[in-house]
Amino acid sequence: MESQSERSRRLRQATGTPPSISALTKEHSRIGVRRSKNTGSSPSAWIFMLCFGGCLILLLHSTQQLPSSSTYYEPLESMLPSLQSTVGWDEQNPLAIPKGQAPILPSLRTNGVDNQRKGYGGHGDQKHLGGFTEYDGMGVSPHTWKHMIQDYGVHSLLDVGCGRGTSTAWFLMHGVDVLCVEGSHDAIERSVLPDPATLVVEHDFSRGPWWPAKTYDAAWAVEFLEHVNVQYHFNYVTAFRKAALIFVSTSQWGGWHHVEVHGDEWWIRKYEAYGFKYDASLTTQVRKWAREEKSWANNTGPDGKPHNAQHIWLSMKVFVNPIVAALPQHAHLFPEDGCFLRRGDDGEILHKECGTGKDAGLETPLAQGFRPLALNPAMDQRWLRHIQKHASRLHEGKEKDEASPDDDETSAIQSEPTRPADLLRKIDEKNITDILPLHVVAWPYLEHGIRTAEHQHIEENGISESSYLRLSEDMLDFHPNVVWLGDIGWGFPWKEWCQEYTKHIKKAKNMRREKGLPEQWPIFIAAFTDGPSLPRCQNVEAEVGKANVRYTSRSIVHNRRWNEAKKWVETGEKLNMMKSGIIYRHTPLVVRTDTVKFLEEALRKRNMTLADPIERLQRDVDVAHYWPHQRDLDKVGTVGSLLRQEISKLLFAFGKNTNFNVFVGLKGEAVRKGRRGVASDYIESLLETKIVVVSQRDRWEDHYRLMEALVGGALVLTDRVLGMPAGLENGTSVVEYESADSLLSLIQYYLTHTEERLSIARKGREAAMKKHRTWHRIEEIIFGESLSDCRFQGLDSPCPYVVHGVESKR
Repeated sequence: MESQSERSRRLRQATGTPPSISALTKEHSRIGVRRSKNTGSSPSAWIFMLCFGGCLILLLHSTQQLPSSSTYYEPLESMLPSLQSTVGWDEQNPLAIPKGQAPILPSLRTNGVDNQRKGYGGHGDQKHLGGFTEYDGMGVSPHTWKHMIQDYGVHSLLDVGCGRGTSTAWFLMHGVDVLCVEGSHDAIERSVLPDPATLVVEHDFSRGPWWPAKTYDAAWAVEFLEHVNVQYHFNYVTAFRKAALIFVSTSQWGGWHHVEVHGDEWWIRKYEAYGFKYDASLTTQVRKWAREEKSWANNTGPDGKPHNAQHIWLSMKVFVNPIVAALPQHAHLFPEDGCFLRRGDDGEILHKECGTGKDAGLETPLAQGFRPLALNPAMDQRWLRHIQKHASRLHEGKEKDEASPDDDETSAIQSEPTRPADLLRKIDEKNITDILPLHVVAWPYLEHGIRTAEHQHIEENGISESSYLRLSEDMLDFHPNVVWLGDIGWGFPWKEWCQEYTKHIKKAKNMRREKGLPEQWPIFIAAFTDGPSLPRCQNVEAEVGKANVRYTSRSIVHNRRWNEAKKWVETGEKLNMMKSGIIYRHTPLVVRTDTVKFLEEALRKRNMTLADPIERLQRDVDVAHYWPHQRDLDKVGTVGSLLRQEISKLLFAFGKNTNFNVFVGLKGEAVRKGRRGVASDYIESLLETKIVVVSQRDRWEDHYRLMEALVGGALVLTDRVLGMPAGLENGTSVVEYESADSLLSLIQYYLTHTEERLSIARKGREAAMKKHRTWHRIEEIIFGESLSDCRFQGLDSPCPYVVHGVESKR
């Protein structure tokens, strides 16, 4: 078996790192003895000189000041990549593509340097992180980015050191598959990306290596390389190893934590030593594009100033990673039509699209996947408006927009006091017999289709499942009993959403006037977005009257945040649900119909129905927490997930140190796929587990997992919920834990008190099925209460343990 010293020597050889002083002393001692035979020198003299030199080296090492924060200083040997932290990286073949994905190591928090940052961002970050500004046009070049898509064929991009996500957002809004990697917690908290939970990985490269699960067409890193000391190069170069093309800028001057400022020659030599091939032609081309844009008269950025793109035209370098570029999934790079058309005036070959023209039938067309992504000016405008909305946010030590302030874009508009429209008055008075079913115009669903899981699983399904509602197929539905439902959670800024929604309402209002119909009708605005939000659209209120606009919100807790010192979340406070004279309705997430369908099928295989006491099934797994411990972290949205990671680590250790059967990890799909569909292995796991531990995001409450775990029949343990969904009560239908110790104590208690566990599980399942189906939520939004609540079902009805809403109507 390999000894520890041999393993250390082999690891140093693989990484090119100097040996430790003790190892150096032993090696030189052997050389000294061997040379004494040839030169006649005394071994004792060699030993004396070596010991004296070793002391000098030790003294130098102990007084050395690394160009980095003392808060993350480590001895040189501890900076080496350990075998444990680099599973998936082959030390015998360091140029290979790393396998799988590396563990994510978020930044450690501090406040020791905030007062030194001056205008730079990075509140609470260590000093090697941050250094960003609200918007930096010197790193922005849409002209270059378009050529990367059209000329280089980039379909996917890894943005390393992405900051607030300005460049990532551009590629995202132009159809590119993107992933943003950033070490600054402050930058991520203030990200301009529409869905940072799934688009951003928070990783501090000073803590260890990271690489994504899949390969990308390109890696983009602007104003990143100069911030990372060379001893940490391995940690981020492993991420570059999973990209075919690498676009990097390097600083030519000083700045916040600029610790690697070198000329192009140094960087080229360094990166070619890492196995990447410098492409001088691509580099010249990219710099030329950036300079062209700089000179345009109509070149105006989100800040009203021209795109300077100085970092790109001055220092951008392009490298090719041949090992990734050679993979078949990147064969679409550098697209060019291959069929000959004619020769140009200067003799160059002119091409045409194969399968077109007079020889169309004789040519095989190029597959669509090998063509560049289609771009249009609307994408540019969308990004421009998006950054204009977000780039001016100022950080004041706490989160802005925690409770959606009144100062939206319509704050100057004052709507006149109005009475509710006749239709809304009937709804409020519960005089609805002659107005059913109500027609519901759902936007943006009707215009844009399914854009979020909530469009699909709450609005479309909830309206369709209710016997009292009918999903309209026309934005201009002028049925006398029509209401409008707007969902703000579609990935765009709130102000832009409000403006767009108002345009549709104005159009409908004008047409109503022409038809002699009432110009006021009920408008419901629902917020199923992550994070606390009490939205208000005064433009809409001005059009139809404030009394005819009703609002709802999913997340109603603010100031919830992660406490690094306690390694736990601070739960924050509930929002005041009355604001500016408006009462907001709490509308948490629901039990999805597709989940119940899969559950019914799984129970049928066990000769059971939804109405049977499924909590008493044989369940061989004692505890489950559906969040990765280390593996698969790249498959989930890690922003705001420190509590989840802490609990997975806690339960993983609990399972190893006890005889309990504990599962920690993923079942089924994560993020978008997980929200859009259901995996049978996830449902099976729910039915096989006694206790399901759920944990919420660090900054907001409420998630689908709570309801899914409840309907599966397990006892559900959740971290504290201030906005607990209706019908759920701590200790009766669900159990709350408030710390790591209380979680472990509760698990052990309920695993040894079976009947108490089963009783709480049964009541939790009943509450979820009775009050939190998709039609319940939509009926609550529109009618103020659920009408399909089983109250008028016979004794032989299985309600509420049903799949469809029609089975629970009055």
